[in-house]
Amino acid sequence: KIPSSILVTIFSEDLKESAFRISAILRSQGLNVITYPSVDKLSKQLKFADKIGAKIAIIAGPDEVQAGKITIKNLEDNIQMTVDQFDIGKEVRKLLD
Repeated sequence: KIPSSILVTIFSEDLKESAFRISAILRSQGLNVITYPSVDKLSKQLKFADKIGAKIAIIAGPDEVQAGKITIKNLEDNIQMTVDQFDIGKEVRKLLD
């Protein structure tokens, strides 16, 4: 297993840059983040997150990105919430504590 508790998914080719930006923001806040290496089905990315032992998946699809939102999925209890992109670090930390 890779020691990371957060996986940022890549929804589509045109949202790749957005996924890398989200990862950079979380890393700048001291969080250990892995960005999925390519565009793939979300289910495959979530299976990868489970395989590496990630506790949280970050999902930013076209609707979320356009609205300035990000979906955080807690992989331990399968509950997800959509938050303002500026609150992502704070909300992720709450789930990890």
